[in-house]
Amino acid sequence: MFGVHGAITLAGAVVLVVFPTAIPSAVGITITRPDYLLVYLVAAAELAFAVLSFGAIRITDWAALRLIVTTLVVLHAASGILDIVYMALTEANATSSTASVRARRVQRIEAGAGDSGRVLNRISSRENRINSEA
Repeated sequence: MFGVHGAITLAGAVVLVVFPTAIPSAVGITITRPDYLLVYLVAAAELAFAVLSFGAIRITDWAALRLIVTTLVVLHAASGILDIVYMALTEANATSSTASVRARRVQRIEAGAGDSGRVLNRISSRENRINSEA
């Protein structure tokens, strides 16, 4: 799950750097050259989260994985809430459709976090077995 998230996030970062107007224009936001810095900062954040996701693949520490999953859920939930706030301030009719899209996205992420929880439980069981054998 972390690998898929990392790949998608990395792809988003690359698109934002190479084509800074592509993603904003897809949602009706016009970005001009003086506004590219903001897009590049978002790309840097995307890149950092991709690195975090790829790094999480190799982590076996239960507490560290739980923190990573929580961080990713908070990121996506907060961005969803802020999207809804933005839409409410700019286009009142679009708020309900954006809210339902973001709610589905957060549910998928939480479902993934559930998968990660099962992985964490397996890791914890393995650690307990190793400790009991020692």
